[in-house]
Amino acid sequence: MFDMEIKNKQKFDGFSERFNFLLDMAEFPSVGTGRAKALANQFDCSKSGAQNWVTNNLPPKRETLNSIVGKLITRLSGNLNKNQVIAWLEHGDSVSNPFTAGGLIQFNKTQKSFNHVLLSRVYVAVHKIAKAMQLDIYSIDDKLMDHIYDSVIQKALDGKTNEPDKYLIVSLLRLCQKQEWR
Repeated sequence: MFDMEIKNKQKFDGFSERFNFLLDMAEFPSVGTGRAKALANQFDCSKSGAQNWVTNNLPPKRETLNSIVGKLITRLSGNLNKNQVIAWLEHGDSVSNPFTAGGLIQFNKTQKSFNHVLLSRVYVAVHKIAKAMQLDIYSIDDKLMDHIYDSVIQKALDGKTNEPDKYLIVSLLRLCQKQEWR
């Protein structure tokens, strides 16, 4: 059963709009006509939790979001990358929109202090390295993951590069893997 609690209750501006877009593409019932109930039934979660996802910009835990996106993109045509879809759901215009060529669909643009390319590269690098290490990234606490992303982004910004430091990523993930970092 999916966890019905929202672990850190962190809001992501525009998350619900982007999540609803994905649900529209997957042909879920419309908002106000049973969307939250359909989500609750299909993904074994509470209706109130699903309601938060579609209306309050409160996403599910990463593990739950990973599972939901994995199942939803199988309904869609095209070659979608699950990690890119998750990054876009969480971070919006900070990463490339996986559903458009050139990101033609725009949602709630907010000014970011980091480079869009950098955020995307960091996200992909962390996931690839975790996979190579045979580490289930979705089992790592959300706050630790946020710290990993923030640390790698900050190091790249300090070095004035758009390339994530793979050694830093490996080091941080090893700490999580050894459960030494709490």
